[in-house]
Amino acid sequence: MQPLDGSSAVKVQVSAVENPEEASFFESYEAAHSMHDLSSLIAQVLSLLLSLHRYK
Repeated sequence: MQPLDGSSAVKVQVSAVENPEEASFFESYEAAHSMHDLSSLIAQVLSLLLSLHRYK
């Protein structure tokens, strides 16, 4: 990722967590930086999938 202030680029990566129960879900606090309705829907779907995963 290249910072806007001209400082050195920073490597960005995604967690290697494979177990959904160990994963975290985050969203921006600022409404202008996030689609809170969509994030809420995604969280609900992930919660449902996680619940189904636990009871298999």
